[in-house]
Amino acid sequence: MIASVNVDMDTLNDYAYTYGKNYAKFPDPIYTIALPRLLKLLDKHKIKATFFVIGRDLNINEHYKAIKNIQKKGHEIANHTQSHLHNFERLSFKKQRDEIINCHQLVKKRLGLSMVGFRSPGYNLNKGTFKVLSSLNYLYDSSSFPTSLLPLLKLAIIVKSKGNHKSTGGGDIKNIFSKTSVYSIEGHNLLEIPITVTPILRLPFMGTFNVI
Repeated sequence: MIASVNVDMDTLNDYAYTYGKNYAKFPDPIYTIALPRLLKLLDKHKIKATFFVIGRDLNINEHYKAIKNIQKKGHEIANHTQSHLHNFERLSFKKQRDEIINCHQLVKKRLGLSMVGFRSPGYNLNKGTFKVLSSLNYLYDSSSFPTSLLPLLKLAIIVKSKGNHKSTGGGDIKNIFSKTSVYSIEGHNLLEIPITVTPILRLPFMGTFNVI
């Protein structure tokens, strides 16, 4: 069996923003509390994971040190854009390109590595996103969320935020019918590595649902 463990390094403020709220705290508890616990667990079970990092966090000293430690432990660092803009799929091609390239270049400058994987904020993207990734010679995208609960996820965010949500997240509603295994993205030299769901029922297999 082949398994993939991956982590979006969204801060608590990123989650709060989804609901139209603010939680600006530096350093963020995701980095100071959650990440050390997770790294300890991964070390215990000798698991290497992929961490999708947001470029802006490399400019926060405590967050940068934590990301550097992720790299030191041999985990993969992948691109989660520069600013984690929740309306990513509605950005112009140029703005999407800037968000992806700025993160790519900052990671290369500060960590000395060229990333090959990408995940969009809230799993929201469009066909133009693949053009940018192809131009950077990326190997894969991992933004497809093929869960049967996607409509309910979007509805839950709208209801819980009382209409103040900035994004429903989850990506294109059509992804509920997408493949759940790795596949090639048509027209691009890219693989799609879908976010994990359970067999048959396609239920989400991720920690984010604890905050919905």
